[in-house]
Amino acid sequence: MKPVLGNITINHVNHLRELIKNYTTDTILKEYIQNADDAGATELIVTYDKQTYPELFGSQFEDVAYPSLLLTNNAKFNDSDFESILELHAENKIEDSYSTGRFGLGFRSSYSITDYPSIFSSNRIIWLDDLQKTICKGTSSTYGMWYEESFSNIDEWLNTFKTAGYDESVPFEKTIFRLPIRRKEKDFNHPLSTEVFSFDKFLIWCDEWRDNARDLLFLRNLNKLVLQEIQEDGKTIIH
Repeated sequence: MKPVLGNITINHVNHLRELIKNYTTDTILKEYIQNADDAGATELIVTYDKQTYPELFGSQFEDVAYPSLLLTNNAKFNDSDFESILELHAENKIEDSYSTGRFGLGFRSSYSITDYPSIFSSNRIIWLDDLQKTICKGTSSTYGMWYEESFSNIDEWLNTFKTAGYDESVPFEKTIFRLPIRRKEKDFNHPLSTEVFSFDKFLIWCDEWRDNARDLLFLRNLNKLVLQEIQEDGKTIIH
């Protein structure tokens, strides 16, 4: 079963380029911490997955088969949260924080490091393909959505969420944002950004929060932050 495809009728590339001018890799974690807290989550697990998934090569998922940043919190999306994300790019919504929903706030920062953010929650997955180079290539759509009844068709891609806590054998009660890291290719003239989120930058996050863990005390709900890496061989190291 193919994903449900949808449209957002603006010039996406220009719009996203303007959006991420206000964000850098230094602000992404802070935005996700605030989002999780606003959603009522009590924990956020940030995973730098260094693995490559060759089983996705040659498929429509090939561009997201490479190292990714995954951010998992223990709150769930509801219908209005999904709607807010999909409305995020509407031109009249950019500066209206109340219209972007509890998860929409700061989500735009994801484009500082990725071209293809995806969101997995409440037995639904959204893949935003704003550049129309992967699942929306050759269509007028800018995102795809899969519901649980069609998950069997995307098993290999779903496996890439397991490093962040997805387990198909139990009810999924969390939200995972998967941000495949933008790769610097030979001729790197990217339409959105030339910034690449390196593992060294992730380690800077680890150092900052190790030294400033007490900042969590100022949040309403979030009281646990974990930063971890998944090495190329699948081994987990908690920083």
